Amino acid sequence: MVTTVSQAFFKQLVPKPVLHTLEELQLSVKGADNKEISYIGYTEACIRVPNLTNESFPVSVLVVCNTDFNSDVPVIIGTNVIRYMSDLDKSNLSEEWKATLLTISTQESVGTVKNYREICKYPAFRNCYCFMYNMKDL
Repeated sequence: MVTTVSQAFFKQLVPKPVLHTLEELQLSVKGADNKEISYIGYTEACIRVPNLTNESFPVSVLVVCNTDFNSDVPVIIGTNVIRYMSDLDKSNLSEEWKATLLTISTQESVGTVKNYREICKYPAFRNCYCFMYNMKDL
């Protein structure tokens, strides 16, 4: 699973990140329902997860076309972010994050993840964005 942001969310970012094309890759991305996801390109972002780490790390983020779903959930954190976090010190992690990182190391389905819509932009890093999520009821 890749990290995605909606086109509407991307357009609101200040300063505007560079949007790169994916035409040469002919990438085919499918959602959980196995339907093709339309995208307009990708950008590079620095991600930091508040209350988890003070470090930021670069991530490629797919910018996807607007849908009814991503009007409510404009950012989806993918396994490319979660896998990076699995290398962090886990002693101070909440039970929710421990469960998330444990899940990523297995191939089994464990249930549904819900988003409680707390997405914040932090200008703490020059030309980087931090997306904050509440991970509850894993």
